[in-house]
Amino acid sequence: MLGHAARGLYMLLVARALGPQLYSLFAVAQAWYMALIPLAAFGLAGVLAREIGRGKEPSQDLIDSSAVLALTATLAACLISILGAYLIHGESELAVLLFIMTAALAGRAVSLWTTHVFIAVEKSRLVLVLESIFRPLEIFFGLTVLYFDGGIIGLSIVHGALWWIQGFCGLYLIHRELGFKLRIRATWTATKRIVGHAMPFLMAGLLMNWLLQGPLVLFSKADIDPAVIGNFAIAIQVLHLAIAFPQSLSSAALPVITRAADRKDGKDKLFLGVTFKIALFTGCLAGFFGTTVGPWLVPLILGDEYRLTGDILGWILCLLAPAAIIFVFPATFYARGMNLTSTIASLIGSVLLTALALSDSIHGLELSGILIALSVALTASACYLIVSAVRHDLIQLGDEVLRPIAAAIAATLIFVMLLPLNGWVALAGGTVGLPLLAILTGAIRRTEIEAVRGAISRSKTGA
Repeated sequence: MLGHAARGLYMLLVARALGPQLYSLFAVAQAWYMALIPLAAFGLAGVLAREIGRGKEPSQDLIDSSAVLALTATLAACLISILGAYLIHGESELAVLLFIMTAALAGRAVSLWTTHVFIAVEKSRLVLVLESIFRPLEIFFGLTVLYFDGGIIGLSIVHGALWWIQGFCGLYLIHRELGFKLRIRATWTATKRIVGHAMPFLMAGLLMNWLLQGPLVLFSKADIDPAVIGNFAIAIQVLHLAIAFPQSLSSAALPVITRAADRKDGKDKLFLGVTFKIALFTGCLAGFFGTTVGPWLVPLILGDEYRLTGDILGWILCLLAPAAIIFVFPATFYARGMNLTSTIASLIGSVLLTALALSDSIHGLELSGILIALSVALTASACYLIVSAVRHDLIQLGDEVLRPIAAAIAATLIFVMLLPLNGWVALAGGTVGLPLLAILTGAIRRTEIEAVRGAISRSKTGA
């Protein structure tokens, strides 16, 4: 989380320094390479977490084979990135940025593989150590580059170089702290097992990531003012940061949920029910906050050029609810061996997003079209996951789905009705009304409150 907070601060500083037009180029280049990160990761996060989470000791063969697969997948992702940049953007400035970001993609893939290993063996503190060092360094060197007019090319070089260094440091820690040798060697047995388990994770990762990175990539070729793209880029970056917590929660919880699913003690179902309500209610509150505060806070921080970002921030933050569901629910499905469920959900959303983004009617709406395409895609994916969870008796339709949704809708109506009177009154009404309505409708249960308190208490004890 520290790393995400640092990246958020860096994003704001860079956006203010560059302005929306230049920032749109930088953001599109980052979205391009981030869209390919899941291919480089090859779904190894889920495989390693599930293999080791079931109580199996991580073997040298497992580590070696996963490293070889990650290296192969990274080379494939880099090749796709280079060819795509040349064929789509030719010799433009954006193409040059994409070539540099391809190098960053390789470095980040190395760092990501080490992160997957640390999380799988429940040594997340090592990830925190690396993030607490390298994200502040990126801010420092990035701002130094901007001060000396290094521009977006300089920023991209700094970004890539620091990910490479972080990756090598992670490799060193795997050898020193975990005792594994780092060898480019794979055994057929381990490789076959990893590939078989990794493919659903890989496909789901690519498709889920496309839901967030795709809008910038798809609309970068549309006839839309670059300043508008830059404003949207900042808003979507805020959504990325907001999703960081549920993403981290899902990743860290997967080994624990896997053991719970094997024991059949019902704790994986409890996790799903609690996280659904947290996602729904947090999305509502974030939307209330963004709608009220965004129009004056964003221009205050970033300048008047980003006023459009403030105007759409409420809409974007409302999408935190379906986005969080998309990134949290798969952990329980994976733990129960239902690997295709999240892949199908992400496929539905990705197809809708791409089809809408490429349609002339959506292009004609410009920014509104981007928001509509993104909203439809995320909502459709989330709805499929909820329906699947209900069908497999992982979550109760009435108490755990319909009651929370009813409370959220009622609180939203209160907010909308009060908004013409005064924004702050509407924010207070929606914020106070939501938990009260959740309690009155029975959407929040005592067992869930106790489970959350217990998790917080354990995290404090572990800290």
